[in-house]
Amino acid sequence: MNPNIQNNVSDISYPTLRDRLVAGWRTPAAFAVVFVFCSIILLAFMRPVYSLRMTVMPAPGTQMGTSSSAGGALSSMLNLGTSGSSNDYVRYQKILTSPAVATRLQKKYHMLQYIFAGAWDKKSQHWIQPNSLRSYIWGWLFKISHVPVWTPPDVSTLSDYLTANINILPSTQSDIVILSMDNADPQLAERVLFLANLEANEVLRDQAAIRSKQKVEYLRNKLNQVSIEDYRQALLALLSAEEKTLMVTETSDAYAAEIISPPMTSATPVSPRPITTLFVAILIGIIAGSTIVIFWGPNWWKAVLMRLPSFGGHNRYAGTLRRHPAE
Repeated sequence: MNPNIQNNVSDISYPTLRDRLVAGWRTPAAFAVVFVFCSIILLAFMRPVYSLRMTVMPAPGTQMGTSSSAGGALSSMLNLGTSGSSNDYVRYQKILTSPAVATRLQKKYHMLQYIFAGAWDKKSQHWIQPNSLRSYIWGWLFKISHVPVWTPPDVSTLSDYLTANINILPSTQSDIVILSMDNADPQLAERVLFLANLEANEVLRDQAAIRSKQKVEYLRNKLNQVSIEDYRQALLALLSAEEKTLMVTETSDAYAAEIISPPMTSATPVSPRPITTLFVAILIGIIAGSTIVIFWGPNWWKAVLMRLPSFGGHNRYAGTLRRHPAE
């Protein structure tokens, strides 16, 4: 530590601290003005970010179960499970940002080219590596380590983007879920929310259809092998339930989650907050200026000027100090 600073720290007491802050009040004020000016410049270049919210609830099909207790018992005994259970709504929330949904979004809608449009060259149909500070500074290190500095966006990148940007807010009083997303482009956020919801439903629908078709085929074969009437009635109940599930998967209605309220954009941006930003800038400026005054003293700037010989400040300032008492 600098000896001068160490001496100043050791000499600090409450009266000294008070006197230094009173004598050097111009420094915190100046720092606050500088920080406010910088924050205003920063605000001028920031894009407003809006919040979008979409409300969903379990689709009617997710409440279906087996038609009778006998059928349910037989289903458990045959390890068939139940189709169209309320677990589909839970699965929907889990896979909403999964690679399975991301794969469908990319395959059907080319979502990567839409989200990361700045890195996509439409003419050459190739991704463009952005020029970043990281590539300039650490590029050589990554090359000799055989680690790619940059990789084109893929399905994993899209899944990570969905996970980072789509927030799932479950209600504590009901099964209603709010999906929210903050973005500077409300149209992009609306498209992402709507299509992610659509494809999450489709993933579960396709999986349920495959399971139901397999179970229907199995139950029909089993019926041809069974002659006991009670056993046949239980199998028929299971078959009826599976055919109902299969019928639901073949409709165009929402399978696991149904939209109550479509994506709605907030009336005002959620970011930036000009008043909060200015308040924080003033606070940081006052703290920074006060810290300098406390540790370096009210006239800290004189020591700084005397350490700048390249500007001629040392010689002129020192000469001024020598001449001043004589005058």
